[in-house]
Amino acid sequence: MAKEAIKPALEKYLKQKGWKWENVDGENISIKTCPFCGKSKGKFHIHKQTTQWRCWGGCPKTGNLYSLKKELGDLSTPIKGVISASDAAGGSAQKNYKTVPMEHVLRWHDALINSPEKLELVMGWRGFSLEAIEHFKLGIRRNPQWGDMWWLSIPHINDGVCHNAKFRTLPADGVDKDFRRIGGYASVLYNADCLVEYEELVLAEAETDTIAIWDSGIKNIVGLTCGADTFLPEWYDQLVDKDKITIALDPDGPGQKGARAIALRLGFDKCWNVLFPDGLDANSLLLEKGSDAIPLALSKLKQFDVAGVLTLDQILVEAAQSNETQEDGLLTPWGNVNRLMPSGVTGGDQIILSATPKTGKTTFAVAWAVALAKMAIPSLIYCLEMKTRRLADKIVAALRNKPVHELTPLDYQVARYELRQIPLYFIDPRVRDEKGSISTEFCLGKIKEVTRRYGIKFVVFDHVHFLCRSLDHITAEVGRTSKDFKLCAEELEVVMCLVAQPRKLPVDRPPTANDLKHSGDLWADADWIMILWRRKLNAADTGEIDDGSEEDTDREAMESKMLVRIDAARFAGGGDAYLHYDGACSTFEPW
Repeated sequence: MAKEAIKPALEKYLKQKGWKWENVDGENISIKTCPFCGKSKGKFHIHKQTTQWRCWGGCPKTGNLYSLKKELGDLSTPIKGVISASDAAGGSAQKNYKTVPMEHVLRWHDALINSPEKLELVMGWRGFSLEAIEHFKLGIRRNPQWGDMWWLSIPHINDGVCHNAKFRTLPADGVDKDFRRIGGYASVLYNADCLVEYEELVLAEAETDTIAIWDSGIKNIVGLTCGADTFLPEWYDQLVDKDKITIALDPDGPGQKGARAIALRLGFDKCWNVLFPDGLDANSLLLEKGSDAIPLALSKLKQFDVAGVLTLDQILVEAAQSNETQEDGLLTPWGNVNRLMPSGVTGGDQIILSATPKTGKTTFAVAWAVALAKMAIPSLIYCLEMKTRRLADKIVAALRNKPVHELTPLDYQVARYELRQIPLYFIDPRVRDEKGSISTEFCLGKIKEVTRRYGIKFVVFDHVHFLCRSLDHITAEVGRTSKDFKLCAEELEVVMCLVAQPRKLPVDRPPTANDLKHSGDLWADADWIMILWRRKLNAADTGEIDDGSEEDTDREAMESKMLVRIDAARFAGGGDAYLHYDGACSTFEPW
């Protein structure tokens, strides 16, 4: 029997594990010791091409390469020290998704295969071959709750399990185009079974594009199932270790914006971009120009432009598109503050947020991040001086509009439920490097890691002076740290809200940009300088304010009226706004 070659993905994993193998026959290899039961008689066999494995020494384990990696903990795992908003509010809310029974999928599929009229319609309408229809188990169904029309069913099947399904109306006289998706089911990469076999992949925007590319002979294809603007953390885990990814999303604005965002997270060094000709998507290209046109288009791939390096023509095109779409940046949840920054803050911006201790700057930054996360904008909070539980107390108090000391277990349960799906993450301040220390390099490394996995757009870091402890070179150290955070913001294309302390000040006046502690570089590197200030009660009797930590107390020593001042900005005039701050409940309202 001729010997088959080992699938590259399997060979790569075997070498990563340091396992030695021997040929059993032309199709299988054996590993000396089973990684599960520990028996060492060469009974652990793996098929070279299908990657199906089994221990013949009495061990009940079996599966494929993906399940082997999963069983041994070699798939990408949650990042150490990262906590979601729901976790921070009182524990993990695990998602137990339902699955679509395969008998339903096969019944819909059989209905299509056994209806020559409908089968011919689907093949002509989408351009799919019978082989593709059978491979992806496409089908047809009627649902009385959706009307009397026929729907094309597109099941999302991975490893023999249907995790979800989409439906779109079949074309017919008097039938409007409509789409449906089953709610409460998992969102998965389409055709993800091919991840086991290939280290180089093509990524398409939708299921029909995936099928079209597969039908053209390219089998190492997976597809998004939530649109170009959604790339879930679990999808990142599945693709981040691949050698090469050709991103073939739609050539329109949203498609290319999504393509660049995915490449930014997975790494520009391994991602290549494809623009289909004439503004067509992959399925339309199949219909208009035939299956040969797809491999030709995919062969004309190019790397993404390096961030920050543009030609004059690219700048002018980008400016024209921006003017046409009027896409604004991120805003705060307070309308009167937004009037000071009408275009919002955009990726790459660094905000310096400063206030004297106990003013409420941490609470302000957290409230901003929570508001953005509620709008489905992934946000990250990294607070070095306050435990995540204290931050969670503030979030729950604001959500329930109750002082922290009055919160009950029910309040936390309600918060967990209401916050279960918002993309808000925290880095545990207790996490340290392998030497047990913390540094600018370590903090930025964690921010980059989290941003790429979760697609973070807004980062709160509290605070920059905590990292700078030099007695002799503090000014230079703060300057270097400020620049490193600014460069990180530009590299990741995120908004970086950097909390900074002012120097000691008289209590009767607010800080200014010139009062930032230890370094003029903070002022120079910032795109926005935001100052918060509240008048201290009985100020005449208190003298200067001690420069302590930021942890706010429920006992107010300052007025509830908070000044929010944009003291310096590259792209706005600045000015003042006022908020009412309830420190006990951690809430802000326009004054």
